[in-house]
Amino acid sequence: MAGFLGIPVISYSSTSPLLSSAARYPFFMRSIPTDEGEASAICTFWRSEMQFTAAAVLYAQDTYGIGFAALLRHHCVDTYTMRIHMLSFEASTHETLVASVESLRNSGLNAVLIVGVGPENTWAIEEAVAQGLLRRSPTSVWAIAGGASPSDLHALSSAAKEAADGSIRVATMGATETNPLWRRFVQEWPLFTPPAHSDSLPANWSTAESVFANFNINASSVARDIGTYMYDAVAAAGLLACAASPQGPLSSTFTSDLFDARSSTHFAGLTGNVSFDKNGDRTVTRVSVSLSNVLYDVHTGKFNFVGKATIQGGLVKWTAGRRDLVYNFRSTEEPVAQLKPPPPPLPPPTPPPLPPPSSTVVTD
Repeated sequence: MAGFLGIPVISYSSTSPLLSSAARYPFFMRSIPTDEGEASAICTFWRSEMQFTAAAVLYAQDTYGIGFAALLRHHCVDTYTMRIHMLSFEASTHETLVASVESLRNSGLNAVLIVGVGPENTWAIEEAVAQGLLRRSPTSVWAIAGGASPSDLHALSSAAKEAADGSIRVATMGATETNPLWRRFVQEWPLFTPPAHSDSLPANWSTAESVFANFNINASSVARDIGTYMYDAVAAAGLLACAASPQGPLSSTFTSDLFDARSSTHFAGLTGNVSFDKNGDRTVTRVSVSLSNVLYDVHTGKFNFVGKATIQGGLVKWTAGRRDLVYNFRSTEEPVAQLKPPPPPLPPPTPPPLPPPSSTVVTD
């Protein structure tokens, strides 16, 4: 709609490869890479680290889910020759989710990736628990992608929280310690102050002083892997606007001039060097993806994403020097990708033989 109206959009969270078309989505750009890196990373984890030959993907039938599923087919099937069971559901229709989870249960697959946005992850986990698919034994290894946040998981029921504790998450990394601009930003964060008249704004728009004084921004996965792309999107918008109209009133061709400036605009941002290709996509040579354990803190009642490894270009670098993961229900038992299929149902009992026909003598 924005493209149709001639309004430039620079997204910090839209990652679907289906949006990579300047002809279909004019004036659309993004500061975050596509899901290519995340899809490659989960396939690397499954095949190279866990030695799995099969896995399942439960994805929502939207632009994000469909695009991610296509990338998984390429990386898991074409590159790693895995067998991937694709199951989709409509976010607005609970019946399709029930049917997909039931089909997944019948497949016996034990390694599952949920690809959904926000509450879609919650619904999928709840249904898996309800159908006994996400269980304590044998150990399950369920994963979520970058479309899930800690606040989404907070909406889970108590039983589902216990089951989700120990899940895996793969997400494109934003800021890293190797970026000097991010290190400086972290150092200067406590010195920032709320803007003037912030306390006069509505609660969801105002900024409290405690945000800068007490918030550890470097320890926040939301700030580091989402907020930094938002920051760079705003910076890109300013630079593109200046390139399109350096001074004076805006021209009638401002929108197209701004979009045309994408190929010549590049800068050092909190997420690294930022530049755009002809489709408005963020150009990156190699995407770094974090692999985290999703851990539930019973004291705070919150989920945390605890980084365990970085995956880049098919290589896994463990933070502890070795794989130190837990799995669903915080299990330390090694999971298997494929459960033994259930035995076939017993044949129906053989019916008893029919009694011989009775002989009846008829006399006059």
